[in-house]
Order: sequence, then structure tokens, then C-alpha cells
Amino acid sequence: MSLLSLILKNMRQRRLSTWLTTLSVALGTMMGVALLILGRETPKLFGQADFGYSLVVGGKGDPLQLVLNNAYLLGSPPGVVDIGLYHDLAGRDPELSRHVEWAVPIIWGDTHEGRRIIGTDTSFFTDLTPRRDRAIELAEGRAFEDDTWQAVVGSEAARTLGIDLGYRFRAFHGNEDTGHFHEDEWDVVGILAPTGTAFDRAVYVPLATQYALGEHGQAILDQQNVRRSADELGQMYDDRQAELARVVEAGGTRGEGHVLTPEGKVLPLVPEELWRISGILVGTRGGFATSKLDFAINNGDAATAARPGDQMGEFFETFLQPPARILLMVTAGVMLVAAVSILVGIYNSVQARRREVAILRSLGATRDKVLLLVAGEATLIGIIGAVVGMVGGHAMAAIAGELLRSRIGGGIAWWTVGPDELAYVGGVVILAMLAGIVPASLAYRTSVAEHLAS
Repeated sequence: MSLLSLILKNMRQRRLSTWLTTLSVALGTMMGVALLILGRETPKLFGQADFGYSLVVGGKGDPLQLVLNNAYLLGSPPGVVDIGLYHDLAGRDPELSRHVEWAVPIIWGDTHEGRRIIGTDTSFFTDLTPRRDRAIELAEGRAFEDDTWQAVVGSEAARTLGIDLGYRFRAFHGNEDTGHFHEDEWDVVGILAPTGTAFDRAVYVPLATQYALGEHGQAILDQQNVRRSADELGQMYDDRQAELARVVEAGGTRGEGHVLTPEGKVLPLVPEELWRISGILVGTRGGFATSKLDFAINNGDAATAARPGDQMGEFFETFLQPPARILLMVTAGVMLVAAVSILVGIYNSVQARRREVAILRSLGATRDKVLLLVAGEATLIGIIGAVVGMVGGHAMAAIAGELLRSRIGGGIAWWTVGPDELAYVGGVVILAMLAGIVPASLAYRTSVAEHLAS
């Protein structure tokens, strides 16, 4: 009978102990592999160097919150900025726009079925690159037209809500207890292809429609009331009402907070000069341009500019890296416990089978073969546990990746195998083999005469 056959026979004879020991090795390996994958991939997700835009610009406030809000659609805007800054970056101000390749406005609106409604313009579809290797693309339909009741839905939002082209919806304003639906409806004309970012989770509508909803326009007027004189604000508002009255006379229709032209264009009651937005995603003309624009904006009193890669890298190092290291230490402890369980299990097995070992010796098995038999059993348990644990670790990482994707819109490459994982799994096998040395040495010293006579 071959050495491997003897090892497998011994494992079958005490299968419960064998599989419990193997399970402890597999669980420890699984935890370790999953943590190694998350430790390797989450910096790319949270502190990724592959953002497709150089700066996030928004109201004065915390730059980290600005990035979380506009890049990951988390939290709420730390502040807002005049839409004039967007126009300046997009080309109106030569001093600022000379550093800018493209700029995309973002404004947070209400929700639809728990999904955030984001106001933007057609530059979102033509210019934005959420990641360096991934531009915004449409899986179905087309981009919306500015100033219309049209909408485009992110891939994940469309999938989970069952939205197709032609779907119509209204915005829900406020919370579940006191909120209400606005009267106007958007018509879905496009669905985005997956980007692997938070942009997959939102619903996108033209900027003008965000200000065409009744309370939204009034909120802008209230904000501007503390920033402009009553005379200036009143004159701007009166001029806008006169303009809209002429549109109505020409065949336009009045809505909740807007006038709809005969051609279907939405004209909010509030003039565009008063609009305020949550943020601007900016692609610059290189590293030097990023630094110059960053300095120019942050040294003014109107807005904050944040580099998303820097902010998220710092966030990861400060808040996520220490817990990951602690968990890895816990996993190392679990592996030590598993190694001890291998040692104890096989040691007890050898103690119970010393007569059997003596019989093997009497049948011609050398001390070295007995040593290899016991050490090989421990090593095989380590190999099986390590392989099962590695597969389980990738499965755990896949589940974690889906949770991250559903929460922040970005997943991880859980299927990749890194050298750190291979080293870890190899270490598990070596640790199991070393754990088998003590019971193996006991079997090696077994006296044939003493145990056959007993």
C-alpha cells in the first residue's frame, strides 16, 4: 500500500476529527485571503489613481465631503456654488478655463424610489470620464436634450428598479413622513452602460428641470435673498416674469414652477443667473494645470477644489487601513489556533494508534516512512484547508465587492490572485506541516516490542 493510501486511510478512520481540523484551517485561510484581497483592492477603489477627472469643485467646506458627495453620491453637499463658476470654467473666464479641458455640472435633486436625481447638462454624456479608461456611454436610447422633461438612468438604477425606455416618473420631495411628489414627469430616453462607479446608481435630468419644480425655485430665491440686494433680486425676477409672459402669449403653458415653450423647452421661473449647483467635475490639461487651478480656486472665497485621489487616499489610510491591519492580525491568530488543532488532533491520533504504528514497523515500515506518514497527514490537511480557504476567500471578497458596488457604485477585482495570497496560502501549508512534526516525532520513536506486547 502506498504512503498516500495509508494517509487517506488514516484520515477516513478518524474522519470527524480530520474534517473539523481541515475546516478550521479553511476558515482561517478564507478570512486571511479575503482580507488580503480587500486590502489590495480597496485602496484602488477609495484612493484610486484612475479617477477620470482631476478636481471636484463645490461650495466652501470640507474637501473630503465634497468628493464623497459628488464622486460617490454619499452624504449631502457641504455647500453650493453659483452656476456662473461652471460657465467660467467651461470657457467664459480665460484665466480659469485655460487650465480646463472639460467641466461637468452636478446638482443634487430629489429622489425616485430611493435613487438620487442628479441635474446636469449634455456635457455629462460628451465629456465626462468617470475613470481614465472608461467614458460615459449609453447602453440603450440616447442622451437627454437640455431644458426638456427627459431623463437618463444609470445602469444599476435601471436594473434594480426595472426601468426601460419610455418609463415616466415623478420626483419625491422630502422624507417618507412629510414628503410629496412633484406634479411634473420625466420621460426616460436613455440608459447608461455600466461604469463601475457611483454614477451607475443615479437618475440624470437636465439642469433646468431641477429649478422648474415649485419649491426648488423658491429655495433658490430664499438663498439669493441674503446674498443680493432686494432691489437687484426683484429686478432680475421681474425681468424673468416678463420674458415668460411673452412665451405664454406665444403659445407656451405654465407649470408648477416653470413655463413650457411650444417646442417643449422648460423655462424655470427663476433666471439662470441665480441658479446654484452642488459641484463641478473638472478635467484639466495636465498636472501643472491641476495645481494652478486648485490654487486659484482654494485661495478665493467662492468655492473649494478637491483632488479626489488625494482625498480618498488619505481617507483610506486614516479610517480603513488600521481596522484592516487589526483584522489581519486576528486572522493570523486564527491560523495559529488552526495549527495547534492540527498538532493536538494528530498527536492524539498517534497516541491512540501507537500499536498500529508498531504493527506497521513490524511489517517492514521504516522509522522514516512512519515519520513521513504522520507529517504527510498534517501537510495534506493543510493543503486541502488552504485550497478550500482560498476559494472561499475569493467568494467572500466577491460578496464584499457586491456590497461595495451597491453602496458606492464601485466594485473590486475579487477574481485576481496576487503574490501576497500565494505566499499566505503557502505559509498555511508550511505551518500545517510544522504542526505535524511533534506527533510525527512521537510516531518515529514508537517502540515495536513494547507496543506489540501490550
